[in-house]
Amino acid sequence: VILRPELQVPMLSGALEPLFKLLYPKPRVDVDLTGRGPFNGNPLALLAQYNNSVDLPAGIYSARDVLNFCCLSSPSLAFWAFEENENGRVSLVVPSHLVERTPSAAVRPGAIRFWETEIGDTTNAPPSPDALAAALSDANPRKRWAAREYHKATREVSHGIVSADPRIVVWQCLAWKAVDAAGFGDARILKVNKVFADKKPAILNDLMRLDPGAALVTSMELARETKEADVMEVVSGHKFTEAEIAAIKPDVYRIARESKLVRDKLLQMKFDAPELSQEALKELGNTNLFILAPDDKIR
Repeated sequence: VILRPELQVPMLSGALEPLFKLLYPKPRVDVDLTGRGPFNGNPLALLAQYNNSVDLPAGIYSARDVLNFCCLSSPSLAFWAFEENENGRVSLVVPSHLVERTPSAAVRPGAIRFWETEIGDTTNAPPSPDALAAALSDANPRKRWAAREYHKATREVSHGIVSADPRIVVWQCLAWKAVDAAGFGDARILKVNKVFADKKPAILNDLMRLDPGAALVTSMELARETKEADVMEVVSGHKFTEAEIAAIKPDVYRIARESKLVRDKLLQMKFDAPELSQEALKELGNTNLFILAPDDKIR
């Protein structure tokens, strides 16, 4: 049972691992990122591949349903299920990204079709860098999500642009971080970019004039990278409109779930918007998202 809609939950650490721990031992299911094969790489890098954010609607669901929600969150994601016991029950789930790793390979038709469906371009060809940059910085969070997922599936052959527009610069940086560092977002990734070099980057003031929502999201990322929450004060005094909050809600919830420092600072700032109320923000710190359904309620 999921009692209330839970948005932007880290897939591996926030959804799958707690779910299968709750179900143990009926059934006993392990999530193995390597498929029980040899692995000598960085475990954080491996985690980053599978801690993309998942939206979980309220209701009574099976474990299979939750896996399907995970697949909906990232179209290039799939799961292999293995039976490892005598009764034929699934006991090992291995996530995998179905992406092309060869730089010289053509973009797969499925990726182009996904772009056309979500973004609306019907050229039957891969989007240009300008089109990708425009979608990554779109006011519609669904389009930004779709552009990020397209890049995730085609990262060897898709890239953005160099721009003088601070909105495009920032949303591209936020996108690359969301794609490449989903499992370790506190790492200093934005701060290595020269536009974020200062303690209080000037680009935040530019964003406050052009896109206050982007200023808030960027300051949240910088706060958790530097462990200095005061950078978020750049938006203090701004009264966010309903439209501004709707445009950034997924990004705000994702970062606030992942960072207690950021979440605590948001609580101190006391926004008027219901989506950023004390109750809503405190709920983002909840890690007990599932409860077992009574037997008579199980489908």
